[in-house]
Amino acid sequence: MRKLFLVGCVFALLLSAGGASAEELTVEIDRLPESAASSFLLRDIARFSGPADVVSLAGDARVKVRRGYLWRSDVVAALVDRGVGGVTLRLLMPPKIAAGKGESLPELESLVKRLSGWDGIVRARGAVTLPAGDLVSPKAIRPGASSVTFRIGTNDGVREIPVSLEWLQRIVVTRRIIESGVVLAADDLEVKQVQITTPLNALSDVSQAVGRMTGRRLGEGERVSGSFLSAVPVVRRGDSVSIVVRKGTLSLRIPGEVLEDGAVGDKVRVRNVQSKRILEASVVSGEEVEVRIP
Repeated sequence: MRKLFLVGCVFALLLSAGGASAEELTVEIDRLPESAASSFLLRDIARFSGPADVVSLAGDARVKVRRGYLWRSDVVAALVDRGVGGVTLRLLMPPKIAAGKGESLPELESLVKRLSGWDGIVRARGAVTLPAGDLVSPKAIRPGASSVTFRIGTNDGVREIPVSLEWLQRIVVTRRIIESGVVLAADDLEVKQVQITTPLNALSDVSQAVGRMTGRRLGEGERVSGSFLSAVPVVRRGDSVSIVVRKGTLSLRIPGEVLEDGAVGDKVRVRNVQSKRILEASVVSGEEVEVRIP
């Protein structure tokens, strides 16, 4: 079993017996974000120093707020539960920290989303919680950026907080090869979440593609963009339809012939079979097109 030793400025607690020397992991927490959250990932509220693999593991420990406070003993328990071991733990924090008494800025990932306009998932990994103060920079963040440094104006001057970023985007991809001209069904597609360095031009939900027709051949696993698809035509060249001519409250229905394929809402050319005149009409259904006269 891996061993975890705990030392502090005011107290020392030996979690398991053993006298072998170990590397040191320092975890420092001085405040919590202003948030209604009942738990936090430790990486979002703490500053770390120590072995990189242990810091990464410790950052994923989730600590809970009990009775309005984060308790030092709960932080230790969360680290043990996460499997942090083989190090001497130096935990620098008061016995308890009141929730909602920390930063006045939004939580880190929410702040990144606001500055980037990103509606997908972003994971922000920083060593500390943002301090209370005013955001000096950045004013905007490019979606896909691998890192950002926040500059916060505090009572003690401007503090710089480096943060690494990971951007995830939900995209619709094909499950199999799909030929051009195929009307898509739900089982032709699936949604994957992929890490990106620049936003991808792709649909995010299968429902956005189902019932639409492919404009070209799509390979297996290919991301699906709206530009690859079109609405399914309800009228085809040569179809007989009723042309409804409307002017104000008056309307006239005459027989017509469709001269090009079109989906509902499309503008298509139609021929008045009586006068042979060619008109541009909006497709209403498979049996009717409409011409509006101002």
